[in-house]
Amino acid sequence: MWDERYGSPGRTWSGEPNPVLVEVAAQLSLGTALDVGCGEGADAVWLARRGWQATALDFSAEGLRVAAAAAQDAGVQVDWIRADAAQWHPPKTFDLVNVQYFHGPPDARRAVHRLAWQATEGTLLVVGHHPTHPGGPPDASKYGTTAILTALGVPPDAPGVATATRSRGDAVDAVVAVSRSGEQIHL
Repeated sequence: MWDERYGSPGRTWSGEPNPVLVEVAAQLSLGTALDVGCGEGADAVWLARRGWQATALDFSAEGLRVAAAAAQDAGVQVDWIRADAAQWHPPKTFDLVNVQYFHGPPDARRAVHRLAWQATEGTLLVVGHHPTHPGGPPDASKYGTTAILTALGVPPDAPGVATATRSRGDAVDAVVAVSRSGEQIHL
């Protein structure tokens, strides 16, 4: 499905970074970043343009092809990894791990969130469609902040946990940022 979508003429998404990533990254020191489920790579390219050592992961060969072309056009280096995010095991940890709108069955989504947390040395950012989000994706692909924190095994009142429900036009998103150092991230 995703290879077909990304293989169509034109971009599937805007090519712009997700706004919550921009907001959170501005609060952090530059370092290593992992973009999980990077699709066409807009977040990874944006991070690299700002000086992050970016790595990006997706299972779509077509998405990664489009992403690599975007990085080349921007004149930045991103390490691209083709793998199933629910099965992949990170060889190292990252200062920032970004998981935006992972649409998969609940078991796969929980596995991706757990693996992302394992890969996080600094801050993990997870954004997904909230259960009150109108329209697609299917309800099983929507999740709230409690479901994200449960998958991570992190209590909502732990130091360094920030959660929010955000509206963007008609869209409603669940946002979780967790800092392993306990530093508060502002959402």
